[in-house]
Amino acid sequence: MLLGLPLGRRPDYHYPAFQFDTVHHRVWPIVAYANSRLGAAEDPWGVTSWWRTPSDVLDGRTPLQDLEDGDLTEIAVDNMISAAERGM
Repeated sequence: MLLGLPLGRRPDYHYPAFQFDTVHHRVWPIVAYANSRLGAAEDPWGVTSWWRTPSDVLDGRTPLQDLEDGDLTEIAVDNMISAAERGM
């Protein structure tokens, strides 16, 4: 799932560049997985915040930092979502 941020009254959409694997011309599979699990279609701004918020699961790093370093996994995404659901 692609994260699109509505902008303006029409709205127009902004698609954050971090989502794209420009070498292979696709959305990063881990990004699609996380966006889907997080409900990006229903809460795009909340999901954007999730990508940029440090997580204890990632030792204080953001999901975006782990993505950029090639370290973000489905297990880490699932663990962060589970921790948030438990209120941690």
